[in-house]
Amino acid sequence: MQRKILVVGAALLVCLATIAFFVMRALWPAAPATTLPLSGRLEGYQSDLGAKTGGRVTWVAAREGALVRAGQVLVQLDDAQARAQASAAAAAVVAAEERARQAQATLAVLASQIQETALGGEQATADTSGRVAQARANVTASRAQVAQAAAALRQAQAALELAGADRGRYDALSRSGDISVQRAQQADTAYRTAADVVEQQRAVLAAARRNGVAAAGAVGIAQSTSYNAPIHAAQVVTLERQQQQAQAQIAAAYADANQARAMERAANAAVSDLTVRAASDGTIVARAVEPGDVVAPGRTLLSIVDLDHVYLHGYVPEGDIGRVRLGQTAHVFLDSDAKHAFDARVEEIDAQASFTPENVYFKQDRVQEVFGVRLDLRAPRGYAKPGMPADALIDIGKS
Repeated sequence: MQRKILVVGAALLVCLATIAFFVMRALWPAAPATTLPLSGRLEGYQSDLGAKTGGRVTWVAAREGALVRAGQVLVQLDDAQARAQASAAAAAVVAAEERARQAQATLAVLASQIQETALGGEQATADTSGRVAQARANVTASRAQVAQAAAALRQAQAALELAGADRGRYDALSRSGDISVQRAQQADTAYRTAADVVEQQRAVLAAARRNGVAAAGAVGIAQSTSYNAPIHAAQVVTLERQQQQAQAQIAAAYADANQARAMERAANAAVSDLTVRAASDGTIVARAVEPGDVVAPGRTLLSIVDLDHVYLHGYVPEGDIGRVRLGQTAHVFLDSDAKHAFDARVEEIDAQASFTPENVYFKQDRVQEVFGVRLDLRAPRGYAKPGMPADALIDIGKS
């Protein structure tokens, strides 16, 4: 039912416009054959401004009639939460980048430690070989010393036995008076000296044997250092695992930083969406909100019309539309100043006719068919404004 009422109302408006056109045409002074009269209403290119997201209006910069420039901030919605989110995201970016830097520093330290440990393993291998060779050489030398000491001991023991035999013989001869007592005493002294030499050689042999045992033990100790290389290798493996963990931490930190940057961009975009700017130069013709209002996304907050680009929209009878061409010049007259003409140009012609009544079945009624024509004013200069009624003469030339 409502749709039918709207259709009937639209038909009545077209009918009234057509009747007004023919009445004005009847009252219009005789126009030259090279012009075609046109009546209508001035209109403008209106821009309805709204916010992409809803929120509470904090302030509105201008009221109706104010001149604004493209990009000028006109309405500001509460953006405290969006700005807080942007700040938090920026802080998250800084924190993630700091984690990445720390992980990179750790990675550099680990790389140095891996290199140092690997070199330590190579050095340990070489050192073990040298120590084992030296210890084995000491064992060989100790064995030679033991053999030399044993030989010296046997030689000293033989000398002791000879000195003992001499002492017994010289003692008997001294008692029989065959030799002097002094000679027997010399033989006793020689025996005692030989006995001392034997004790000394025994001590040397014992020391040589102890050195041999120590040298054999040193071989074992030197061989035990062979475990240092595997220990270093195990340490390298551990460090390499820590290196992989540091690399994973770096990748995770960069991923967190990228995610935080995306959140920061989204928050900044939300802040921008809560700031409504003029899309073009113009004049505010409607202000639909006040500070404190809560608005939904997409709701019209302000309407702007560019008064430097105004056009006249009127209708031409179907019988005359064939003489109208795009680009033809025209002169527009306002009711408030009928003597002053505004230069204009035909910029658009409707492709389909409008007529009253809605369905035309009789030939005599088809003359009431009209076509919409748009005339763009060249220099309205702010005097010609949307909503004003106006008349025009289109320069159609000879037809």
